[in-house]
Amino acid sequence: MIKEITKAELQKVYSKNTDTSDFVLRRIKFDLDMFDNPNVDMKYLEIFDDNENYVGQGVIVFQDFRNECEFEYEYKLLNRDRCCLLKNIYIQEDYRGKGYFTLLLKEMERLARIKGYRYLILSVTKDNEKAQKVYEHLGFVKTDEEYNFSDIGECLVYMKRVPLNKKFEFCVR
Repeated sequence: MIKEITKAELQKVYSKNTDTSDFVLRRIKFDLDMFDNPNVDMKYLEIFDDNENYVGQGVIVFQDFRNECEFEYEYKLLNRDRCCLLKNIYIQEDYRGKGYFTLLLKEMERLARIKGYRYLILSVTKDNEKAQKVYEHLGFVKTDEEYNFSDIGECLVYMKRVPLNKKFEFCVR
């Protein structure tokens, strides 16, 4: 099951955080700032197993017109024609390799398609080869863009075309 979570639910999750690193605290601040902000159009999703155990999460950002983004390069990615940004994607280790990320991605694709977006874009650290292989397996293509950050290292950018809804596809001959 996938559900959109509220700011109150996210605050409850983050209240249990024990990591006080600058990176994690900055991520929490930006995540919470996205909610209820008229300059941001996004959905924060969580995925659960059949027993309603938390499996993972992901954020899809359609537009972000705040004066600051979590990372400066996000402005560039979000300002592409009909692109939306996937962020903070995480599947708990015990649930990896069981299809949960694919389910989450399909929901993100569905949301993007409904809003008229044609591309999903995301970044991944250069040393996270396992995630890169998963993204490539699911149809993402690495672009030639790379960004370097002092706190997380080099990041690669991946992009995927949002598949059309089969009901509305047609051929022009």
